[in-house]
Amino acid sequence: MEAKLSPPAVRSGVKARPALVNAIRRGRPRVVKIVAPAGWGKTTLASQWATADGRPSVWLSVDAHDNDGVLLLKHIMAGIERVAPRGLRSVVGRANRGATEWQVWLARIVDALRACSEPILIVVDNVDLLHTSQATRVLRMLVADAPPGSTIALVGRVEPTYEASALARQGQVGEISTLDLALSEKDAEAVLRHGDPELPPASATDVVKRFEGWPAGLYLASLALAEGAGDDTDRLLRGSDRYLADYMRAEYLAQLQPHELRFAERTSILEHLNPALCDAVVQRKDSAAKLKRLARLQLTIADTDNPGQQRYPPLLRELLTRELEASEPQAPAALHRRAADWYLGHGDADSALDHAQAARDPRRVASLLAEMALVASSPLRMRLIEAAFMRFDELYALEQYPNLAVHGSWIHAFRGRTAAAARWLTSAERGLRHDARNAAIRPHIAVVNAALCRQGPRQMLSDARAAAVGLPPRSPWYAAALHMRGCAAYLADAPEEARSLLAAALASPGAGAETRMIAAAQLSFLARDRDDLKAAELLAEEAGALAATLDAAPTAAIALAAQASTALRNGSWADARELLGTADELTPLVTEAVPWLAVQIRLELSRCYLKLRDVASAQAHLEGIDRILDVRPRVGVLADRARALRHDLTSLARTELESGGLTPAELRLLPYLATHLAFREIADELDVSRNTVKTQAISIYRKLGVKSRSEAIAAAEDRGVRPAASA
Repeated sequence: MEAKLSPPAVRSGVKARPALVNAIRRGRPRVVKIVAPAGWGKTTLASQWATADGRPSVWLSVDAHDNDGVLLLKHIMAGIERVAPRGLRSVVGRANRGATEWQVWLARIVDALRACSEPILIVVDNVDLLHTSQATRVLRMLVADAPPGSTIALVGRVEPTYEASALARQGQVGEISTLDLALSEKDAEAVLRHGDPELPPASATDVVKRFEGWPAGLYLASLALAEGAGDDTDRLLRGSDRYLADYMRAEYLAQLQPHELRFAERTSILEHLNPALCDAVVQRKDSAAKLKRLARLQLTIADTDNPGQQRYPPLLRELLTRELEASEPQAPAALHRRAADWYLGHGDADSALDHAQAARDPRRVASLLAEMALVASSPLRMRLIEAAFMRFDELYALEQYPNLAVHGSWIHAFRGRTAAAARWLTSAERGLRHDARNAAIRPHIAVVNAALCRQGPRQMLSDARAAAVGLPPRSPWYAAALHMRGCAAYLADAPEEARSLLAAALASPGAGAETRMIAAAQLSFLARDRDDLKAAELLAEEAGALAATLDAAPTAAIALAAQASTALRNGSWADARELLGTADELTPLVTEAVPWLAVQIRLELSRCYLKLRDVASAQAHLEGIDRILDVRPRVGVLADRARALRHDLTSLARTELESGGLTPAELRLLPYLATHLAFREIADELDVSRNTVKTQAISIYRKLGVKSRSEAIAAAEDRGVRPAASA
């Protein structure tokens, strides 16, 4: 009896929760429900509340025997007697003659509550164990007849059968859930460091994130850390530590019937749970009911990222997956295949790919990756696809999956990986030769060969034309073929044909963001070359907007070059500098794998730097062009333009040497600095403002590294700088 009527002692070292206790006490609601799975600190919080609350408190830890209404009433009466005023024992029940024992005790409790002279707090712990109608009626009686200002706290792992809907509508019901009980990151890390003060910050962060604030789990993890688990925190993250695994089996899985446990294990392969998906995976028709049961037991939680769906907590999911692998080692592959089929049928190729990889189904993985590669619409998705390509290369022979190999070659080429692009293309070509059933990829191979431009513009054009004939118009490969034809025309110095084809590629319904971005930038350059500056600016903006969706893909350098060119024409020097700086970071990743693109980017950046009279930066990009041309010299008109630009750079460098880096306006001012004329008088001579003269003079001092007019004249003479005029 004493154990049932006394709050459990709080273990030393348990984190006090004053803010949460104060939140519960605020407003003194009539009913407070504290509902969470095992180990979330429900009872501990209620005990701290009872200690801090100013009202007399009655505590009752119920068990299954309390479903007997009479026994439950006797226990409640014993608790009330501990806090009731003197004379309560003389209270006489008002039950009618001949009433049952249950009715007599119920009347006595009502009298006892009404006799209390002040509000009380009644805590019913483990309330979820009460399920009989008599027990529910007792709870209803406590809520109805406790003195005004009293609170009834219902603490349990699942929602109690008693519903206080009327009070809830009046705002008289408070609720505490796992979200409220979860420890903060700071408190969670403090619990872990109690077990291992030397735990590395990165390891602590990983564990805290995976445990999602679960107090008991973090405490058990601290025990494991105290025993040396800090050397293998991955074991904690998988929930395979013996403390955690045993606790979860005893407190979570033991609640389930065998068929419920089997359902939970088989659906643990799923990150997100919904009835239709679970039905497809476990091949049943009752998943909705089972998920509802798991949710009531708090074994699943709401999936906040996917409204209307549920999920298993990470540690529980990993335990269930491990139990599945132990009990049904052949099942996971089949379950993952069914999940992949379901997701593919519902248009979610990303999730289908995840499950196909988990099922180790290379044919399905290859098919999905090939479908997703050229139309990836977000940076995150592109990175995931590229990582999947890498994993596939490690696990399987590429020649057996030529459709995937040709896609991989394209991706590697546009990410600057020359050797990988060639190897994957060779694998695709071998797969085509070895199996005639792969003939559909022939146009794809032709498009990649066109992009690699190893034999010059004429062969590039031939490959792209041949590819376009065999491709459906809405295919991303068709858009790529149009783009390659436009690029070949550009290299062949046929600007009108290039403009038409590049515009068609830009408008193609199958074109991916990267293809459209490059085409828009190239169209901007063509518009600039024919002095259609408004069109050039609009196309540069379009290229920039598409580049922003690619999250610093190396090829975005061409869009930045187009935007910088526009900024310079508009006199926005600072903006141009910023764009060029970003492009400089990306350009080294665009290599001779796609030589026409690598040269064009560097050519346009050099032009921009020449306009800024930044000889060193322009020279650096021209040297990059030289290195590319040493390996891939056949890039048509781009090689001629690079030679012309190199001549312009040489002339500018000579002029810069003669001028000491001074602008024509500064050279015009220089001889006046040798006179005794004041800046205002010089301004009158040059027909400019005094501020202009002052600004130009300061610029001259900075460039020559001097501090006065006389020093500037001496430095100019030492360097052989030739003034533009004399005073």
